[in-house]
Amino acid sequence: MIYLYQSVAPKNCLQRSRIQLAQRIHNQWLIAYLTSILVLTAAIPMWSQNVLVNPGAGSYPTLKDAFDAINLGTHTGIITVDIVGNTTETAPAVLNASGSGSASYTTIAIQPSGGAARTISGAIIAGSPLIDLNGADNVTIDGLNTGGNSLTMSNTTVSPNTGTSTIRFIGDASNNIIQKC
Repeated sequence: MIYLYQSVAPKNCLQRSRIQLAQRIHNQWLIAYLTSILVLTAAIPMWSQNVLVNPGAGSYPTLKDAFDAINLGTHTGIITVDIVGNTTETAPAVLNASGSGSASYTTIAIQPSGGAARTISGAIIAGSPLIDLNGADNVTIDGLNTGGNSLTMSNTTVSPNTGTSTIRFIGDASNNIIQKC
């Protein structure tokens, strides 16, 4: 960087010392300023990650995105899905059967986390569910209601159309548990 006071030649040692001190103060201030911007920028996520999935340490903005990753085989085996923030679904969160396509899981446990009330909601197109367990077996959705954790699921679509629901079990989905929601 070029500073205005660098272009003026110092006339004596005192002037040179003052210029050097000003440069050091300016540089220290600049470093502190840029560091604070970097820290603040790193602390603000580019988009909200409301759903954490393990194994595989996946994080997703919606339950639909998490289910899509499970359906693609990104997460396999005994899977936990922690809802760590509220989600607004814009399309049904469809979980397919294990063995369908690349989906491969034994069990899936879905629960709120982080010591707060969590909500999965959305105004899904009439005739569609918010959560669709399409042949999915061994899925537990547990609202917990302990330690401040609770889970509310709500399809806010008001429609008399068949299929409009919050959770739909279809395609022989079995051995699923919904509790404390």
